[in-house]
Amino acid sequence: MALTQRRRAWILGVGLPLGVVEVMSLFMRPEPGSVLAPLFGPWAGLLYGHSDCTMGNQAPVASVVLLVLGGAALAGAARAERRGVFASLMSLSVASCVCWGLAALLSIANTLQ
Repeated sequence: MALTQRRRAWILGVGLPLGVVEVMSLFMRPEPGSVLAPLFGPWAGLLYGHSDCTMGNQAPVASVVLLVLGGAALAGAARAERRGVFASLMSLSVASCVCWGLAALLSIANTLQ
């Protein structure tokens, strides 16, 4: 698989879901902290001063499992040399990025009044 195809897979698989979450979080809460919300995932409510409303506090085990498994899938996809291994790990990475982004949006929605 050529480097340009891998780069396109990373942009579409990881960058696009997190970019959509960033735009949606800016619409939900137009504050400077909303730009970082996709990076915080289930703990995005901490950016707005709500330590009790985050999804990371409501479902801590699921949040940590998502963090560990998503990180492992991303690291595996970054190191994969064969095309089939890269494709399967990248599909897991896309799923974990979508779940991470949805957890961020739920955490932000939980802070709205």
